[in-house]
Amino acid sequence: MEVKVLSVKNPFAYLIMQGGKDIENRTWKTDYRGRLYIHVSGETLPFFTIDENPPQFLKINNEKQILQKYKNYAGKLEDYYCDLAKQYVNAGVPTGSESEDEWLNKIIDRPDLWLLKSQTIIGYVDLVDIVQDSNSPWAIEGQYHWILKNPTLLAEPIQQVKGRLNIWNYNISE
Repeated sequence: MEVKVLSVKNPFAYLIMQGGKDIENRTWKTDYRGRLYIHVSGETLPFFTIDENPPQFLKINNEKQILQKYKNYAGKLEDYYCDLAKQYVNAGVPTGSESEDEWLNKIIDRPDLWLLKSQTIIGYVDLVDIVQDSNSPWAIEGQYHWILKNPTLLAEPIQQVKGRLNIWNYNISE
């Protein structure tokens, strides 16, 4: 079955599926409406906090520029990463972690255990409209706000899928 897919960077793909992010900001629009599968692109958004917890996934060359670009997201992202750390600890990943600090020390050099996987189709949403005046806290002024509803995680994510620009087609076996 051929489906429509949109590649989204980490952690935004997971925020759409699990964190209540109901808007995807784009500089372009489409006439397509309907089910849209969410693919986690190969790049991870550079994000950091003062104490480097969560771990810095990509080297940041210009901290001021990153802060300016993502200032609207910084608080929401920090909350999401803190919740993610708690999920790891609660799940015992890696086994035996009793605190976020202990988890961080064990997980930082083990990308095989990171929950935010790249190059994976993780679920789908309904693209119901595209506007420029959304009142969502996730909306960025001056961009198109893709309104997303009904996020559904796949029971078995489809891994090792190379992403593409724009909306693209993918054949999912039924």
